[in-house]
This record gives sequence, structure tokens and C-alpha cells, in this order.
Amino acid sequence: MIAATCLLLASLGAGYALSKPVTYTAQSRLMVGSFDTRVAAVPGMAVATTTLASTYSRLISTPAVADSATRIADLPRARVAGHISASPIVESPIIVVTGSAASQAEAIRVSNAAAQALVAYVASLNPNTPDALIQRYTDTNNQLLQTQGQLNDLENAAKAHPNDASAAQKADQKRAELNALQLQNDALSQTYSNIANGGNFGLQSIQNATGGGNDRRATFQLNTFLGFFVGLVLSVSFAVYREERRLKKRSPILLNTTAPQHFASQSH
Repeated sequence: MIAATCLLLASLGAGYALSKPVTYTAQSRLMVGSFDTRVAAVPGMAVATTTLASTYSRLISTPAVADSATRIADLPRARVAGHISASPIVESPIIVVTGSAASQAEAIRVSNAAAQALVAYVASLNPNTPDALIQRYTDTNNQLLQTQGQLNDLENAAKAHPNDASAAQKADQKRAELNALQLQNDALSQTYSNIANGGNFGLQSIQNATGGGNDRRATFQLNTFLGFFVGLVLSVSFAVYREERRLKKRSPILLNTTAPQHFASQSH
């Protein structure tokens, strides 16, 4: 009975697993920082990138990333949101982005779209990327040149009117503004140099999803085992219950057969 029940429920579990739709998964890989060997020379860079990998991976669940991935994949949002995930590889700056779908081709498409969306979102949160720094440096440098020209005009006016205190005051104010812009310009230049030499803390793709697997085998094994286990528990429980009832039925007979002998031994 135990063997038959286990086989029956295991077969039912296997049949249920085979009837379920197959879910395909595909994985892309991202890395915090860059492959530049000079990154290792930056103090704390390895620890920082490992920590950021954990932080960045959690951004995959934000609506902004899901919406962006939906547009990139050109699929309905319901087939992207809730079907993407990301997790960091332990003690490394690598992030694994997983996409799932009803077909292998769509799973690859969703995974790559999610990876691309996460890279773009992280870049938007970090203003100190090389492109953004170049633009800020260019704007500050243009403003610096413009302020220098204005200062030259004010200094010429102060020299032409040495008794005009307001002209000298305006020149001093413009000179202070110029010095502040120069400091800002130097800081941007130094920041860009540090990023160029040491790598930045943004994300870059190191492996696009090109293939994937499905959960058919794992689901089949899990449901078959669960069916077998449930069958074993139920059949053993029933066998124990039946044996207890059988023993209870026999106990009055055993009492009746042993009672006379007990009284006889007492009288003797």
C-alpha cells in the first residue's frame, strides 16, 4: 500500500509539472568600474565597487528601470516588470541581470533590455561620469573666459577713472567671482583626471545574454519528489492508524485470556 501510494502521488506530481508552462531565463552581466589596471591602485576602489554592486542591483526593481526596459525591449510592461531581477556576485563588482519569459528568445531580449536600462539609470544618478564632467567643464570654462573679459573692462574703467571708488569696487567683486570660477574649473579638471586614471563608479556591460535555460527539469524533479513525500507520509500514517486500531481490537481478548491465570496465581 505504501509503495503504491508513493508511486501514484509521485506520478501525479510529475504529470502536474509537465502540464505547467515552461519558463525560460537568460542572464546578462554588468560590472561596476572598468577593466583599467590602474583601478587597483586607487585606495578603497575594490571595496567601493563591491559595495556599489550590491546597491546598484537593488535598483532593478524601481519603476524607472522597469519602464525603461519595457521601452527598450518593445514589449508590454506586464511581460517585463516582475520578470527581471539582479543580484551581485559575492565579493565582486559583477552584477547578474536575469530576465524570464515564455520563450528563450524573449528571455534574452528582456535580460539585455533590463541590463541596458540599469546602466542608463545608474548613469543618470551619477553626475560625475566622463561625458557629464566634460560638459560641466566646458560650461565653466566658457563662463570663466566671459568673466575674465568683464574683469578686464572693469579694470580699464578703474584705471581711466582713478577717483571713482565704485569702479574699483566692481572690479574687485568681478575678480573674486573669477577666482571662484577658476577654483571650480580646476576641481572639475582634477575630478575628470581621477576618473580617467582610476575608472569611474558607473556600470558597464561585460556580457550580453545570448542563451538561456528553462525550469522544466527542476519543476519536474521538485513536484515528483513532493508527490512521493506526501504519498509516503499519508500511507505510513494510515498504516500506523490501522495497526493501532487492530491492536485495540485485540486488547480485550488478551485481557480475557490472561485474567483467569492472574486470579489463579493469587489464590495459590
